[in-house]
Amino acid sequence: MTPNRINSKLQSLRSLLRRLIALAGLARVILVTVGVGALCLVADWTFRLSGSWRVTLAFAGLAGIAAALWSFLIRPLLVSLPDDQLALLYEREFPELSDALVSAVQLARVPGSASEDMVAAVITHAESASEGISPVRVPRNAKVSRHALCAFLAAAVAVGFCIMAPGSAHTFAARYLDPFGPAEWPRNTGLSIEVAGSRASEVSVAKGEQVAVKVRAVNARRSAHWTAPAKVWLDYGNASVEKNSRPMRRTEADTYEAYFNDLPEDLVVRARAGGAETETVQIKVVELPHVEDIWLSFEYPKYTGREPYQPSRSTSELRGIVGTKVRVQIKANCPLATDGAALRIDPAGVVPMQRAAGNGGSRYEGEFVLATGMKWFRVQLVDANGIRNRNPRTFQLTVV
Repeated sequence: MTPNRINSKLQSLRSLLRRLIALAGLARVILVTVGVGALCLVADWTFRLSGSWRVTLAFAGLAGIAAALWSFLIRPLLVSLPDDQLALLYEREFPELSDALVSAVQLARVPGSASEDMVAAVITHAESASEGISPVRVPRNAKVSRHALCAFLAAAVAVGFCIMAPGSAHTFAARYLDPFGPAEWPRNTGLSIEVAGSRASEVSVAKGEQVAVKVRAVNARRSAHWTAPAKVWLDYGNASVEKNSRPMRRTEADTYEAYFNDLPEDLVVRARAGGAETETVQIKVVELPHVEDIWLSFEYPKYTGREPYQPSRSTSELRGIVGTKVRVQIKANCPLATDGAALRIDPAGVVPMQRAAGNGGSRYEGEFVLATGMKWFRVQLVDANGIRNRNPRTFQLTVV
């Protein structure tokens, strides 16, 4: 059995070596972890990896980290450190021991290998020779220090990236933790799309009207060297039209336009340029609202003594006395907005019409009083999708 004083020296060195092995192994694992993270980040940033590729890369990276953890940390810590090997390490660093420590350890480990007097003498000499030696001088720390420094710098860079670019760090984590989720990397160029003056994802347009599509490019990352894309492509299609693409006309430095004439049916559009793309917009083609039927009635001033009068539905020229109340009832071809009907009178202005009960919101009525100078009136309509009627029927007025 190794004497207590010599055993204490060996145990101190063993503990110190375990700590250094753990430190070196942990440093290597940190380096591998940061390297794997950097590889995943650069690959995803550069190639905009799909969800399946990110899953594959993540599992490969985790396998690499697990291998590094086993090879550099767990397995080295499981290796035994026999007393005679520790004694040899002391002998290497302190030649003045002259193999006394190794001899004492080996003789004490195998009882009866020599006379008791000889063993006692060797142990006494070894204890005396090792009195002033320190285990701190035994390990070669330069390599461990380099690994620890590199690991510290790598960890500092990773933490600095998270602090300086929290948005990118969050996107990176979101894309790998939820590889099939909605998180996307910001691109140098951002695109916004406007269809028929609206930025909504679903736009209703009148059948037969020209539809303008406008796309604007923005410097998404606020780079000093950013330039707008030279060409923007517009993808479009629907159930009966094969998907197609066409270049948009550049009207300003960062603005592009395209037009569709006389759309017969619904259409889906999306613009793209330089890896960036807009949201998909659904264009719904609807019928223009118009007046299907109209009823007019004149209520003359009481002093005239005349009975109420209903002009013919086909007439477009009306004559009346100043002060005559004109009542207008209409039936539209489709449901209108709550305030979707009004009388536009020249020069009196606009008079709102009220929705009549029932009929699915397609019947409205309103009235106005004839005044000197009135020339005409029309019925303005706005349907539930916000689409207005065009070229409405004009009723000419002659007021006497």
